Amino acid sequence: MLILAYCACTTGGAIYIGDSKNGLRKDYSITGVGINRIFGAINGISIIATMYGNAVIPEIQATLAPPVTGKMFKGLLLCYAIVISTYFSVGISGYWAFGNQAQGSVLQNFMVDGKPLGAKVVSFDD
Repeated sequence: MLILAYCACTTGGAIYIGDSKNGLRKDYSITGVGINRIFGAINGISIIATMYGNAVIPEIQATLAPPVTGKMFKGLLLCYAIVISTYFSVGISGYWAFGNQAQGSVLQNFMVDGKPLGAKVVSFDD
C-alpha cells in the first residue's frame, strides 16, 4: 500500500509541476550515442525490475499453496504488472515534468534552490 501511495503522490506531483508555470525548462533530448542509448535503457529497465519487482517474489511465494508452478507464474505476472504500472508511471511523468535533467529520485526534483516547485508550504509561524 505504501508503494502505491508513493507512486500515486509522486506521479500526481510531477504532473502538477509539469503542467504549472513553476516548472523548469525541459529538454527531452536523449543523451549518449548509438548503442549506448539502447544499453542505457535496458540497464534502467533491468534495475527497476530486479530491485523493486524481485523483492515481492518471496512474499508471494510464501503465501502460495501447492501446486506452486501455475500459481507462482501468476504471482510473477502480478508482481511485474504492479512494478510496470507504478514505477514506470513515476518515471514517465518525472521525465515529462523535468526532462532529461531529472534526478535519480523524482522527489529531489520537487525542490530547486531550497524552494518547492509545487504548492507553497504553510507554516504556523506566518
